[in-house]
Amino acid sequence: MFNKSHSALYGVITLQTAYLKAHYPVEFYCEVFNACEGDNGKLNKYLVEAQELNIKVLPPHINKSDYKFDVNNESILFGLNSINKVGEKVVQNIINERNQNGKFEGLDNFLDRIQCTSAQVVMLIKSGALPTKDKNNMLLRYADKYIKGNKKYKPYSNVKSLPTLLELKTKWSIDTDVIKNKEERLRLYNEKRKVEHETIKYQEWLKQQNEAKEKSIREFKEKYMQNQQFWEFEALTIFLSNNPFNDIVQYNNENFYECEIGEECVIIGIISRIQKKKDRHKRDYAYINVYESNGLLEGIAWSSVYSKYLDLIKKNNKLAFYSEKSNDDTFIIKKIKTIQEWIDDRKLNDYINI
Repeated sequence: MFNKSHSALYGVITLQTAYLKAHYPVEFYCEVFNACEGDNGKLNKYLVEAQELNIKVLPPHINKSDYKFDVNNESILFGLNSINKVGEKVVQNIINERNQNGKFEGLDNFLDRIQCTSAQVVMLIKSGALPTKDKNNMLLRYADKYIKGNKKYKPYSNVKSLPTLLELKTKWSIDTDVIKNKEERLRLYNEKRKVEHETIKYQEWLKQQNEAKEKSIREFKEKYMQNQQFWEFEALTIFLSNNPFNDIVQYNNENFYECEIGEECVIIGIISRIQKKKDRHKRDYAYINVYESNGLLEGIAWSSVYSKYLDLIKKNNKLAFYSEKSNDDTFIIKKIKTIQEWIDDRKLNDYINI
């Protein structure tokens, strides 16, 4: 009787869910997305499914998004809390400020009203929450205006004491033999120092500022503006537009984070960075950063594997890494296949198991 009652309840829930999915697909998937919070693998799967049903899923927006996923004009809008490294406090500040004082009017207005770190601003831009046709240009505009090198030059202020007579003569060309009055010497001294402050000293300061600014922008670009094709994924841990995992989602049932340390697993991902090293025998091996549907992982290809798959280990290549999980976000690469080879393997396995 217990089993029958449970079966009946499951049947009712299944019918209700099917009805909602058929008649209210946008609202249905919106709640499914919210239920996937923290599980980007599942979110990616349902996102692809929703897009196949022609449901529009839009990036977050500082003037439209709520805390979580929400329905907006028959589309699903990403919540602001979905943006990596922004934080709940800033998200709540954005929503409260918008509700109290109206919409934000561009980057400058937003930064005047919301206190953010550079890392938070970068993620808001990369996610699309600060809307722009050119994310690259907005990041550069932010770097140019708000990072180091924008200090104001201090105005000149008079001094009240004089240097030695020798310095007044040699450095400042004040003839102390003729000018005996101390107040007159001080007036001339301040006059000449002011001219120096507004010309030579200003040019030196300007040069230092420009050098500091150029250095800061170089560091900003190096830290935040690499791998532009992955910016959206970096901010949302999902490819909202041009999802490179669309063709594999139906075959990929493994979740790296559910594997135990030491277990074998297959990671499907895109190489974003390769860092070559030398082992004690002077052989090349590499640390490989891989974007996969759940996040960013790091793989290690020891010398034998690295040399064997050198032709495949290239930046932006999408590959299947047969590996052993070594830590929460690292794996040891045992074998590498192209995506097509991996898909063919999965199709063959499905055929054998029919």
